Amino acid sequence: MVTKREHELDLAAAEHHRKAAHHFTIAAHEHTKAAEADSHDDHVGAAHHAHLAYGHQIEGIRHAEIAAVDEEKADPEDEDHGHAGHTHAAH
Repeated sequence: MVTKREHELDLAAAEHHRKAAHHFTIAAHEHTKAAEADSHDDHVGAAHHAHLAYGHQIEGIRHAEIAAVDEEKADPEDEDHGHAGHTHAAH
């Protein structure tokens, strides 16, 4: 049975996963713009978009880390953090 505290931590983790995904999506978009600018020898545009991408990557990582901590707090007995029986190829 999930406690109220565990449920609250799961909800918080879910929100941070969504925020991480949002920032990673924007980062990918900005990297694509940077690549396009580089393809056209637009060094200023490439640098601008690369800088924006980097900032979004940092925010994405920050939210992903918070989500992982919240999930660990919600289920501290899960020593392998949900990896038992899973392979990365299956995901």
